[in-house]
Amino acid sequence: MTCKIAALASLLSPLALFAELMLCENHRTEYVIVTPDKPTVEETDAIADMGELLKEATGADFRIVAPAEAGRFRKRIFVGDSAAMRELAGKIGGLENEARVFRNTGDDILIYGGGRCGTTFAIYQFLDEQLGMRFYHPWGDKKVPKYFMLAMMDFDRKVMPSYIVRDWHRSAYTQVGCPTAQRFGRRARMHDNSFHPISIKGAGVHTFFLFVNPFGQATNRPVAIPAPYPIFKDTRYFETHPEFFSLLKNGKRSDRNHFCFSNAELRRTLTQNVEKYLQSCKMEKDETAVINIEQQDVGDHFCWCDGCQELERKYKSPGGPLYDYLIETASPYFKERYPNLILRFLAYNRDQTEFPPPPEVLKGGKLPDNLCPFLAMLTADFSKPYNSKSNQSVWDSLQGWGKVARHMWYYYYPTTYARPLVHMPLFGNVLRIPREYQLGYDLNVRYTYIDQESYFMRSNAGFAALNVFLQTRVANDVTLDIDAQVSEYMSAIYGSAAESMKAYFYELERLGAADDGYLRWNPDPRFANYITPANLLKWQKGFDEMERLVAHEPRALLHVQCARLNLDQNTLHLWQECRLAMPAWPLNAEDVNRRYCATIGQVKANTFGPADQSGKKPDTSRTIVRDMVEQCWRDNGIHFFNLAKGGKPLPEAFKRFPAANIRQLTCSLNKLTLPFDDEAAFGVAVITEAPASGKVGFTYVDKTKKYSNLSKAVTLADGEPYKTHFIGRVKLTRDCSVMVPAPKTYSRKYGGQAGGYAEAFAGHLYDAANPGQEWDIHVSGRIKAGKVYTDRVVLVKAEAAGGAAAATP
Repeated sequence: MTCKIAALASLLSPLALFAELMLCENHRTEYVIVTPDKPTVEETDAIADMGELLKEATGADFRIVAPAEAGRFRKRIFVGDSAAMRELAGKIGGLENEARVFRNTGDDILIYGGGRCGTTFAIYQFLDEQLGMRFYHPWGDKKVPKYFMLAMMDFDRKVMPSYIVRDWHRSAYTQVGCPTAQRFGRRARMHDNSFHPISIKGAGVHTFFLFVNPFGQATNRPVAIPAPYPIFKDTRYFETHPEFFSLLKNGKRSDRNHFCFSNAELRRTLTQNVEKYLQSCKMEKDETAVINIEQQDVGDHFCWCDGCQELERKYKSPGGPLYDYLIETASPYFKERYPNLILRFLAYNRDQTEFPPPPEVLKGGKLPDNLCPFLAMLTADFSKPYNSKSNQSVWDSLQGWGKVARHMWYYYYPTTYARPLVHMPLFGNVLRIPREYQLGYDLNVRYTYIDQESYFMRSNAGFAALNVFLQTRVANDVTLDIDAQVSEYMSAIYGSAAESMKAYFYELERLGAADDGYLRWNPDPRFANYITPANLLKWQKGFDEMERLVAHEPRALLHVQCARLNLDQNTLHLWQECRLAMPAWPLNAEDVNRRYCATIGQVKANTFGPADQSGKKPDTSRTIVRDMVEQCWRDNGIHFFNLAKGGKPLPEAFKRFPAANIRQLTCSLNKLTLPFDDEAAFGVAVITEAPASGKVGFTYVDKTKKYSNLSKAVTLADGEPYKTHFIGRVKLTRDCSVMVPAPKTYSRKYGGQAGGYAEAFAGHLYDAANPGQEWDIHVSGRIKAGKVYTDRVVLVKAEAAGGAAAATP
């Protein structure tokens, strides 16, 4: 029977008369919490947290005692495995990994679970289901109902989560010292790399070169090439075995692409090195574990040699070379030696493994049971669920994998990424997340790793925390009513503004669903058609009203202000368009910027927490990430405010064009904010090494591929000021950019590498009512001290055919 509880004001309540268990009455309890015989760190923390939450709910102290003391008490809550608990529970049997059980035996309550994490999450399942507690936000917002009297009927409940592994990227918070985030992840029943139900051996993704590295630990290796696992540090396979590596279309071997899997010696070496690595991890023969064998994060087919191309044809997929290695070599080899080891591989990149092999080319129509595709659908339209029309190709691939794989793992992307522009989006794509979890569950996906843009998560901008709340709730139970979860969250977080915020949220969702664009993983936020001056102004007025509604509710006001952050950034970014569309534009850029900066101060206080503000030196990784986040918030605020202010005047030659025909764009860098330059038009510039010739190339790129690229090289003289140069006349599309010289691939102090590209997005200027409109492109640049600086791109709307010639300052 499912538990029933009563929050009673009087002992005369009929439910109290029939209740079997009385947990507390008048802020007093006879119950103690009994720990496991050998509690884990997580169990110890969760039990302490349970005691605190029960006290908050009832006012009663639930004492925590060791199993040896249990016999001294008449009423006990046994948590986890102990001899005392087993005496009451009887034969429990083997519980599935992640199973959660809570039941009573007389007055005693038993809470326990299967595997490493099951007991910890059984605690929070009990508090959630039976006591109505909710945990909404990494900043600690929660609901703990108050009980004067807490009575329960007999109960016996076993729960399995929908996804066995729910690996949340909570380091988005914990790396910057957020004091409540670690506890939130546990309360939300989510895993991370340090608390996981299945042992993951080694790195999570892109592991080829960790086993067979072209350069070893050589200090002069390209920064985009990772160092190998330490046990292979003295190997330099590209020197000794260049034939192991990808043959490019031009007939040359590449030291930074992939492997030539038709090479038998490469297969033997890779297999042997994977085993050596497992041995270095002290892998037990019967241990249940996962190891990743998967491609680099670069484009192109695995290899263009005749043997690998034949494997592509055999498996009817560009992934054929890897599939053949895994099926014919790795699977049988490791199945014999480590029968419970799962070999996981990325289903990723349309030039590689996004498309599955069809059943007819596989023995029995299935992959071997020790192979698991890691479904990383980065090519999807991020504004629509996988089964929508715009995602037909992705949906076909997912269904295809469902036919051939015995088990599957999501490498899941809940957010777009702050690349090429570090900018908070204004997209209505939150509801796709729980829907895609439901779709994955229907396809027999039972494991997920969540790779979300941590900059958005840390900022709490827009509906970032609602995004997290829905992830955690639905990954645990895909049957939940999603709209009911949204309503509950809104009421808990936004107070008196809840209904207004919900209306704003659903408006963004409706507009996003109706938008006919294909939202890539790294879009410019201005891509969406519905982000118009009229809508921005309407939403700004709506937030004014919401802030008025919660003026005397400090916590709700904070969350409303955070939800406004990305609206303010988008408004400042499109200030030029707003002023052109509405000459009497009523907003003041200084006011918007002042509000933005004040809210960012609040965000920093909550996100970084006292661990980074107490004067005690925090760990290095957290300090680095904190500095990076502060840089993004600070620098982007300055950047967009400078745009709104209008920047430096254009050259004299542009004065002959109507102001309404001119648009100015700044560029964006991959993964980083733009460096400042006081002489630049808007205070920022893309900076990179200048070619010896002084000839610098600029390219207009249509990413919809409707029009051909247009490139032009201009000669810049070192030491001269910024000058604009005519590049050419083009037609725009929804997704087009001007590419400018960018830094080469480089290492970042806060971890990882950033590929070098920079671009000025122009797709927001496309007019669907006038698709043939032509624009003249001008780029402003200079060379100073051997470096190229690009500070702005100027687009001039061409008149009707035969109209004004391009300006050539």
